[in-house]
Amino acid sequence: AGSEIDVTKAPALVVTELAPDTANIGGSDAWEFIEIYNNSSRDIDLKDYRLYYYYPDNGNNALWWNTTESKILKSGEAMVFWVDNGKNSSQTLADFNEHYGSALTEAQLIKISCGGMSNSGPRGIRICSNVGDQVDIVLYNETETDDTATSDTIAFQNQYLDGKFTSVLVNNRAEKTPGRVTEEEKPQQPDRVPFLCRKSFLGRRFYQDRHLIYEI
Repeated sequence: AGSEIDVTKAPALVVTELAPDTANIGGSDAWEFIEIYNNSSRDIDLKDYRLYYYYPDNGNNALWWNTTESKILKSGEAMVFWVDNGKNSSQTLADFNEHYGSALTEAQLIKISCGGMSNSGPRGIRICSNVGDQVDIVLYNETETDDTATSDTIAFQNQYLDGKFTSVLVNNRAEKTPGRVTEEEKPQQPDRVPFLCRKSFLGRRFYQDRHLIYEI
């Protein structure tokens, strides 16, 4: 029998969907987005994390988003980062929702000012803590296959492979669902975080899911 999976090592935040190639405004992609998902059993303050655009060919990173203001992502919910490349700056949340047929609120969407995602060469998105620890990474256009298309998005799923948690490209022609994590995107293992108990529990550690508590 194989060893049990340590679910406490599952990433708390994961990238679940990318839209690197979209319809244009002013000659530039207007609707590019990055969707991240809270895979943990607790709410997460995103001010403790950073979002990087990654160049796998040379290992370089470009910081695309960080903040000092509290931004809470609730357990089991997604946040959408919408790329503002200057050409689409006048577009609003209502325009985004109309384009995708979504119903995102202001609390679910963050606009980030950057050049946008490449449609040709290999690229990636990294989530890191503020001290530099990598939480998750996704890559696209790693092979000769073009993973980008204006008609679709790219779906990723975090899986347990070869003894570690890895986010894998599972569909390069996925349905566009910003803010809604589909079954093919939902991580295989949730992150269950040990939490401190009251003194009456004699210091024993427990693991908490949304509805269940497990004693270890």
